[in-house]
Amino acid sequence: MSYDVATGEVVAVLNSVNDEMQAYEALFTSLGENLSALATACMAEPVSAELESLSTEVVQPALQNVAGRSGAAVSAVNEVVTILTTADVDMTTAANQALVRAEQTKVDDLPDGGGSAAPASRTIPH
Repeated sequence: MSYDVATGEVVAVLNSVNDEMQAYEALFTSLGENLSALATACMAEPVSAELESLSTEVVQPALQNVAGRSGAAVSAVNEVVTILTTADVDMTTAANQALVRAEQTKVDDLPDGGGSAAPASRTIPH
């Protein structure tokens, strides 16, 4: 069984996802910094407290969840592709070795042992 994995394309997708994750990380960091700056700029204790609470209790955990799950998904895909391609190479190698052994067995089973020289009784004198 061949999995026919286009490894180069999978790697390109994983690299693209990794780039997106890094971009989101930068955006998440910026969001946190901007929320903090907004809370400071409000100068009104209730507004500032609510913004701080929003950032701490809702935004940061959600962003960490997204980042963690995305990283785990990329790692899982990478692991599966590695397993599939390794198994495919192993199966191909085993099949090729079995084919070579089968061909060698055919040659070994020939009456003359697979040699190409004509038997002595069939030699024609010149």
